[in-house]
Amino acid sequence: MPSPTSEDEREIKPDLNRDISSAAISSPEAAPGDHSKLKLFSISRALVIDDFELMRSMLKNALADLGIDQVEEAENGLAGKKMIDRAFAANHPYDVVFCDWNMPVMSGIQLLAELRADDRFRELPFVMVTAESERQFVIHALTEGATDYI
Repeated sequence: MPSPTSEDEREIKPDLNRDISSAAISSPEAAPGDHSKLKLFSISRALVIDDFELMRSMLKNALADLGIDQVEEAENGLAGKKMIDRAFAANHPYDVVFCDWNMPVMSGIQLLAELRADDRFRELPFVMVTAESERQFVIHALTEGATDYI
């Protein structure tokens, strides 16, 4: 029998079986199972931050399949923070950030904490994309203000 979960844990427990497409809606012309026509709600510009080029490429391709073609990349949290600042200053902010947890220079969790401490970015959707799947990592990311966790 599973152990009972406290009320606090239930409130922030994410659905670890969800993926990016669960936040998507299908356009009328999409055939069932055709993810090439999926669009995320009001997302046209995204930033993918990961120290592995292959992961950045995979995320970019997945987002392109969902109809998000304005995707930029950064190789660590510090580079991502600079891009987020510049995009905001140019009045062309990102709609969402997909970020790895473990990276050199500045980790994803450090970036998240900095963004949430800055009034300009408190509401910026931030999705932690990482292999860290243990409960304490998920809870920590959501407590710090991550929008979701993949």
